[in-house]
Amino acid sequence: MLDKTIPFYSLIMETEYPDEYPRFDLPDGFSFVLWEPGLETEWARIHTDLGQFKSIEEGEKVFAGEFLDRPELARKRCFFVMAANGAVVATASLWDGDLFGPILPRIHWVAVAPAWQGYGLAKALLSHLFDLFQAVEAGHYLYLVTQTWSFKAIHLYQRFGFRPYRGPRPQNSTNVNFTEDNIKAWDLVGERLKQDRT
Repeated sequence: MLDKTIPFYSLIMETEYPDEYPRFDLPDGFSFVLWEPGLETEWARIHTDLGQFKSIEEGEKVFAGEFLDRPELARKRCFFVMAANGAVVATASLWDGDLFGPILPRIHWVAVAPAWQGYGLAKALLSHLFDLFQAVEAGHYLYLVTQTWSFKAIHLYQRFGFRPYRGPRPQNSTNVNFTEDNIKAWDLVGERLKQDRT
C-alpha cells in the first residue's frame, strides 16, 4: 500500500549500469503473461487496491492513456504476474518516456496487489524487465518515476542500481519548483528509509 502519511512528491531514479542487476525468479506456481485486451481491468484493479486510483474505471482510463496508443508495443512490454489459481496479482512495464526530451527507456507502473506482497513478485518483475532491456535496447541508461508514498519500492529500486536523480529540471517536467522539491523529497525519503530500518 501507499504510505500517504508523508507528503507527496514525484521522484526520478536513474541508472547508467542497467547491465548490472540482481537475478530473481518467480516463485513456483507463478508465471509471466503479456498484456492482451481485457487485462487493463486487472491492471486498474491492482493499482486501485493499492490506493493509486479512486476507482477501477479511473485506472482503465489511465492505462488507455499510457499504453493503448501503442497496443502492439504493450503486447511485448507490458507484463503481468499470474498466480496458479489464475489471479492476476502484479504488473510492470518497460516503456518509453520523454521526460528528459529525447525518448528514453523507463521502468513503468510497477505494482503488486496488497494480498500478494511478500512473495518476491516485484523483484522477479524487475529482473524480467532488465532482461528484456538487455535484449531490446541498445543504450546504457534507464530511468523510472516514483513517489515519496512508495518509499518501500524505492528501497527495492536501489537494489537494482537505481539512484536518485539530482540533476536540473527535466525538459518536460511540469514542476516549476523541481529543484527545491527534489531536495526536499529525497531528504524525506532518506529519513523515512532510515526509520524503516530501525
